[in-house]
Amino acid sequence: MTSEQVDAVHHIMAIIEQRKLAETSGNGALQSQRMREKLLENTAVMIMFGSYCMRNA
Repeated sequence: MTSEQVDAVHHIMAIIEQRKLAETSGNGALQSQRMREKLLENTAVMIMFGSYCMRNA
């Protein structure tokens, strides 16, 4: 995994943490917030898995 990829994953994780701390709005907004977080988490996992596969190909 390149340092850029590691930085990108750490950046995504930091955004997720910030959003979790900001969960003070109503229920509908909360649900779409969680969906966005899940999408970001899945993206981070895909980036890590893809770079792992490419490194070990």
